[in-house]
Amino acid sequence: MEENFRGEDTRLGVTSHLHEALRQKKIETYIDYRLNRGADIRPALLEAIEKSTVSVVIFSRNYASSSWCLDELVHMLKRKEKYGQMVIPIFYDVNPSDVGKQQGSYADAFSQLEKRFKSRIDKVHNWRAALKEASGISGFDHSSKTGTEADLVKKVVDTIWNILTRESSCDLKGLVGIKTHIEQIELLLCMNDTVDVCTVGIWGMGGIGKTTVAEAVFRRLYSKFEACCFLKNVREISGQTNGLDCLQNKLLSEILKEKDLPIGSTFVRERLSRTKVLVVLDDVSDPMQMEHLAGDHLRYGTGSRIIITSRDRNTLKRTVEDDKIYEIEGLKPDEALQFFHLNAFKNSTPTTDYTKLSLMVVDYAGGNPLALKTMGSSFHCKSKEEWEDELKKLKQFPSEKIQKVLRRSYDELEKNEKEIFLDIACFHKGKRMDDVKKMFHIRGFSAAAGTRVLIDMSLISVVSTWRKIEMHDLLQEMGRKIVLEQCIEEPGKRSRLFTAEDVYHVLRNNTGTTSVQAIFFNRSEFEELELNDADFRSMSKLILLSVDFSKTGDYCKLKVSLHLPNSLRYLYWRGYPLKSLPLKFSPESLVELHMPNSHVQQLWKDDKNLMNLKVINLCYSEDLTEVPNLSRSPKLEHINLLDCESLVKIPSYFEYLDKLTYLNLGCCMRLKHLPEMPGNIEFLSLTGTGIKELPSSVWSNEKISRLNIGYCRNLKKLPSGRCKLKVSGTFNLKHCYSLGEFSELPRDISVLDLTGTTIEVLPVSSLERLCSLTTIQLKDCKMLVTLPTGICKLKSLKELDLTGCSKFNNFPEILEPMEQLEFLSLEGTSIKELHSSIDFLCVLKKLRLKGCEKLKCLPTSICKLKSLEGVDLTGCSAFYEFPEILEPMKDLEFLCLEGTLVKELPSSIKYLIGLETLDLRLCKNFEFFPNSIYSLTKLRTLSFFSCWKLETLLPATVLVSLLSLEVLDLSYSGISEIPPGLICLTSLRDLDLSGTKIKNIPASIKQASQLSRLCLIMCNRLESLPELPVLCCLEADGCTSLKTVSSSRTALVQCWDKFELFPGVHKFSNCRALDQNAKSNIMADAQLRILRVATASSMFIGEDNEKYPYRRPLVTIVCPGRQIPIWFSYQNGGSSVNIELPPDWFRAGFLGFAFSVVVAYGQYPLLRLGVKFTLKNNDGESQEISRHFIFPCGYGERHDYIFNPYHMYVWYNAFELDKEAKLSNDFYKRVTEASVHFFCLRNCDQLVSYVKVEKCGICLTFFSLMTFRLVNISFRSTTDMKLAYGMTFSCTCHISHRCGGYVEKNAGSEGIWRPFFVLLRVRRGSVLLQRGWDGSAIGFGGERQGQVWEGSGLDNDIHFTDVWKLWSSWLFCIWGPNQGYDHG
Repeated sequence: MEENFRGEDTRLGVTSHLHEALRQKKIETYIDYRLNRGADIRPALLEAIEKSTVSVVIFSRNYASSSWCLDELVHMLKRKEKYGQMVIPIFYDVNPSDVGKQQGSYADAFSQLEKRFKSRIDKVHNWRAALKEASGISGFDHSSKTGTEADLVKKVVDTIWNILTRESSCDLKGLVGIKTHIEQIELLLCMNDTVDVCTVGIWGMGGIGKTTVAEAVFRRLYSKFEACCFLKNVREISGQTNGLDCLQNKLLSEILKEKDLPIGSTFVRERLSRTKVLVVLDDVSDPMQMEHLAGDHLRYGTGSRIIITSRDRNTLKRTVEDDKIYEIEGLKPDEALQFFHLNAFKNSTPTTDYTKLSLMVVDYAGGNPLALKTMGSSFHCKSKEEWEDELKKLKQFPSEKIQKVLRRSYDELEKNEKEIFLDIACFHKGKRMDDVKKMFHIRGFSAAAGTRVLIDMSLISVVSTWRKIEMHDLLQEMGRKIVLEQCIEEPGKRSRLFTAEDVYHVLRNNTGTTSVQAIFFNRSEFEELELNDADFRSMSKLILLSVDFSKTGDYCKLKVSLHLPNSLRYLYWRGYPLKSLPLKFSPESLVELHMPNSHVQQLWKDDKNLMNLKVINLCYSEDLTEVPNLSRSPKLEHINLLDCESLVKIPSYFEYLDKLTYLNLGCCMRLKHLPEMPGNIEFLSLTGTGIKELPSSVWSNEKISRLNIGYCRNLKKLPSGRCKLKVSGTFNLKHCYSLGEFSELPRDISVLDLTGTTIEVLPVSSLERLCSLTTIQLKDCKMLVTLPTGICKLKSLKELDLTGCSKFNNFPEILEPMEQLEFLSLEGTSIKELHSSIDFLCVLKKLRLKGCEKLKCLPTSICKLKSLEGVDLTGCSAFYEFPEILEPMKDLEFLCLEGTLVKELPSSIKYLIGLETLDLRLCKNFEFFPNSIYSLTKLRTLSFFSCWKLETLLPATVLVSLLSLEVLDLSYSGISEIPPGLICLTSLRDLDLSGTKIKNIPASIKQASQLSRLCLIMCNRLESLPELPVLCCLEADGCTSLKTVSSSRTALVQCWDKFELFPGVHKFSNCRALDQNAKSNIMADAQLRILRVATASSMFIGEDNEKYPYRRPLVTIVCPGRQIPIWFSYQNGGSSVNIELPPDWFRAGFLGFAFSVVVAYGQYPLLRLGVKFTLKNNDGESQEISRHFIFPCGYGERHDYIFNPYHMYVWYNAFELDKEAKLSNDFYKRVTEASVHFFCLRNCDQLVSYVKVEKCGICLTFFSLMTFRLVNISFRSTTDMKLAYGMTFSCTCHISHRCGGYVEKNAGSEGIWRPFFVLLRVRRGSVLLQRGWDGSAIGFGGERQGQVWEGSGLDNDIHFTDVWKLWSSWLFCIWGPNQGYDHG
């Protein structure tokens, strides 16, 4: 800690008292007299400040007279701003306002300072600013001296102590992820509340860090209490002789500082009740322990806090309130990896070779700190091969140290809980709790109580809405190891078999015994193995048998026979291979039988006495022809026969299965008749069956809450009697193609789906009784002609969908308001008009009229639908007139008139004040839109695609026009000129003028700063392009008259700070008239675009994918031509080029490659290019890497024009070699040469013979920083001379200098490397300017070009002496004196 004060004022007073109080608290304090005499005071004190966590500034009357104190203050505040260092001001005998405003004695002091530092007046300004800032920081005001100095010192020391306790990192060193736990526990402790006594429990599995967290909290808080005690290993010590008494004596002696105190003494208890204590009871396992150490007989003083750690939540709940129990969860993956690295590498960063292995260890440990620490220590200083061996060993022989800690929780369980734990570890991890509990009941376990104990002991957890059982991998490993230890040599003597390997061993060798109680295995784990005989009879106590298969196809291969023990209560066999169960198997004990996807035809022939059977599941058993006799199964609750395609009959005795609640007959297509159903049935699925009618017992059943009868193609009608079904939600009659009528329906349904039925009349009188009905689906009801006028009586109706009702021709008059209807679809109907009473649909939001080919117009009353958000009239080919809008419609956002016959829009269109999308595509009669359209300030998308009669766009006559327009599509319309005011909208992002007659584009387009796409495909009359804003996509294919293209250099340089990652495409395919200057501008801009995107990619390395989705930016430039641009440093004729790579090519600044090819076409333009790299290193090793690039063709496949056969392609890709080929970085660093081959492909990766690569080039791109010193800047502009006249200063600026480049060969020279582009930024004060240089204007290697550079090495001087004169358009960026700028 650093103290800053005016010695003469306070050294012998408050400063000395404060220093002594801090010293007694063992807080190291830096003060001026601790420095060695004769030392350089300023550097020494500055170093002290930088080492400090807290700086205390004591402002006194004469503080400001010391420049030394003021310099210290400035430095402290800089540290505060940059590193968050705490600064605490004490205003001793001086008012804070006098300090901030420099009044009183401070005014006198600054009067003298301004004279002393006249030549460095900016220093005085900095002091004033520092005092003003410091006066606003929360501190201690002792100007009025209302309290004693002792009070002041105590308050300051307490504050500093709290800060250091909170901020100190030494206690938490190496404890990753602990900070959040500490904060949450401190919140539960309510440290700021004056509660009597607060007890908090810390709960979690073994090794999760409960003790560590408790210790950290204890160290942070103990100073706030009068006494404290941390009792470790309470469970272990309690188990010793007189263990609890020893713990109790230790607790009393540490709190009261005396030994052998009698706990029964009234005096001792009174002393405890007056003492504010902090007590931690670590590893409590029994309520009796808490009673002895924190029970009612030990009443601690007000404000006391007790922390108890335990693995057992139930034990904690005996003393701790439920909301005061905090669960410690495992480390998150990134935290676990960091913690493992700390223990395995001792803070050193692992090499990439160890990264994958580290992740494997972290995955194995599952966030358990004990496991991570143990394994980290065991892996320390070991080779990669040793790591791999350790990992293999861990999977076979788990760490004894970890297992010992975890096993303790298991050993404390009762018999019932131990059995349940082992079952979960072996079989049920990840399964639904409700299903697993049924298994436990079948096993005879007490499921509810047992699982509750396991949850409280942190041995399992139940997560998500599906209530799945989760168990830590280490606990599962421990449980399975316990089972394996029952008999290590012979699996057949264990209680549980859970691997296919062990099951195969037991069956093949017939080594099963009565010890085996449960077998679960996945047959696909040893699918290549075949069994001639599977005999389970020797396992006569086998209760559970589950044979699963996780792959499709042949589920199991049994060549001869299967034998099952009669003890089975649960049998699950997916893909059971036989036609029936074994003849000698007696299923009387079966409770559940599951055989999905089986080959069973008939389960058994004789009647079976299945008194215990509750569940039978034969779903997807395609060969099943009949249901087995289940008449003697009185407990049967659940039958699943889904998709049993061969099943033709359900026995009549089903009516008498009184316990049956679930019956699934879905997709039993051959099932034509359904018998009467039992009265307790709750779920009945008949979806996709061939039934023709429902039995009356179904319709009148009050227990059925779910009835699925959709896709019953032969169902002609529903029962006419009273419907008593309790079905709610959706009632699905979808695609019951024969259903033509119904009377009564379930009363509680909210959605009625009649899609695809043959209903002719909707019985509204029946529907009126359905008070909850909100949705009616009538899609594709081909026989429906009209709706009754009574439809308006359905007061709860929100959605009415008549899409595809092709005969529907009359939407009825609405006689009364429908105050709930929000959605109406008449799409694809035959209606000719809508009645004016549509205004009674007062809350209608969506009106879909798409494909209503006979609809001619809309009523003017539509404007009264104030909630209407969208109207879709797409394909209404007879619609010719859009109605007048008589009053404002603020909610209408979408209006589509695509393909209609409208010729014009009414001027009242301006009343659609909320309109965002107006679509007039393919309106071939459309000729005119009114000026009032410019009043639509919220309009974002406006399309006139293929409105070829629209020849003129009227200029805007309103001052505020289309402020929000983002997309304007005028493609293939008849326009020949664009109003300048329309094209310069700053909101415009996408402009499509393809196929129009325009000859030029207004120069004002460069003001459209947000424009990202400009499409000019087949603008055959277009002659020139002006300077454009920075576009990511420009398509000018087929502009055969285009001659001139202006450079966008200025826009590219000015927006250099915007490092967007986007794919940029600029295509000029078949622009045959382009002059040489236009091509030069296109390629010069290509350099800057590549640099801009390459630089952007370097800025976002490591950023997350959601924020910057384009991880590999792509720039593509296409135009006619036969020459590779000169700035490609490696180029060659043909389709291949060889590269000699510099020694340091693969380094941090490497950004990828720029490519270029000249392609000759035989038929039509290129769609796909392949690039194959062959990399060779200095050891003779070589590797091939291939990459395909797809180029959007756009105009390429048209054959109605003469195509220019020669085109240049230039593109850039951030080619991440190490990720593409998965080779080590070390390999790339040793690569010295490469050959690159380009080839043309079709979409199916076939080589194309009619496209030829004539020339090719490649250029490496880099991003790096180079530091120069600016020693002199002078300007020739009078305006700028005012900014820097007479100023000579030095500063550091950074220059991006190797973002790609080329080597220029001179006669007799080895060549001079030139960059694409150099960017310089400098700032002076608040002025920020920047300028980039074309690489051709700059020489490196000591060369001098014009008057721009002198010298080029690191730390050499650069003189700007005549720049403004030579390059008047350049911008200068001046970063203030002695301040670096580290963006290139």
